[in-house]
Parts: sequence; C-alpha cells; structure tokens
Amino acid sequence: MALHMLANVRSNCQGFSISEKRANVPKYEKRRIFTLNDPYALRINNGLAKEIGFNESVVLLQLEYLIAISNNWRDGRYWTYQSLNDLHDNYFPWWSRETINRTIKKLLRMKLIVIGNYNNHKYDRTRWFGLNYANCDALESLTVPDAVDPG
Repeated sequence: MALHMLANVRSNCQGFSISEKRANVPKYEKRRIFTLNDPYALRINNGLAKEIGFNESVVLLQLEYLIAISNNWRDGRYWTYQSLNDLHDNYFPWWSRETINRTIKKLLRMKLIVIGNYNNHKYDRTRWFGLNYANCDALESLTVPDAVDPG
C-alpha cells in the first residue's frame, strides 16, 4: 500500500522541476507520508520529557494547547476546563483515569499548573486548568514569551 501511495505522489509531481516541487513545500514536509486524522494529535518533546517525565510532559503540552484555544479568561489568565472523564475519553484513552489524575497531581506539585473552580454549581467537579507561566519558563526545555498576551 505504501508503494502505491508513493507512486501516486511521484506521478502527481510530474511536469514540475525538482526546484519547483521543493520551493513551495516546507522542509519538514518533503518526505512526510502520514497525515494524522486525529484532531487532538499530541505533541511530544524529548527535552521536556527528560526534565519532568514523559506522562507529565504529554499532559502539560496538551493542557497548554487547550488553554491556547480557550476563551475562558478569569483572574488574569486563560483557563481550560476538563473533567477527568473528558481528559480520558477525548485525549488520553490509553491511560487509566488514575494515571491521568496522578499525572495532574504531579504537575501541581511541580507548580507547573494551577487548578481553579469557576463552575456554576457546587456539585460540578470539573477542574479548570491554568498554567504557571513563571515556573514553566524556569524549565530548560521551554520558553515562555516575556509578555504572554492576555487577550
């Protein structure tokens, strides 16, 4: 199947010079074969995983993504709200809920995230996650811009 796909890619490129083919394609995509179909594809960073742990790095980067696309501005920062079931079902289905919860607790102990409660009902246990920018910036493997744009 892969050879068939490569043949299609090569036949679609015929009629263009090598320089024309490469001029409009970013360097990292020149030899890419797979396109991810998952809208929640995760990011993995070697340096961050070495520094804080693999599970913690995966969860931290996913929370950063969710916060980046969020419009929930409270108390001077953006937040994302996710229940443990949402995190499990939508983002980390291969981990148990206990592993996700334990990883979040580790990120809290490291003071890389903060948890708030902006729910309308006291019985609602959905957690609101924010980033501790100063502590994230202190990590060797991350850089937080000097002025994180609040909105």
